[in-house]
Amino acid sequence: MKNGVNLDDVQKMNRALVMKLLMRSKVYSRAELSRMSGLRPATITNIINELRNVRLVKEEGIISGERGRNGIGISLDTYYYRV
Repeated sequence: MKNGVNLDDVQKMNRALVMKLLMRSKVYSRAELSRMSGLRPATITNIINELRNVRLVKEEGIISGERGRNGIGISLDTYYYRV
């Protein structure tokens, strides 16, 4: 019987969490994903880069963010996949 989780399991869970958050709304910034997930901004950036490489997500352009700071919108890329 398997006890605990390893690094690979944690990475899979983090990617799944980000995908679930993106399924809730059309567009989120990396900062919003970080805040909602509790993951560090660097972790979110790495996950988004991985998901962009396999065309699961895409960048939507500039969106207004918190405290007047703009961010790049991230959304699911439904051209290749349907969720």
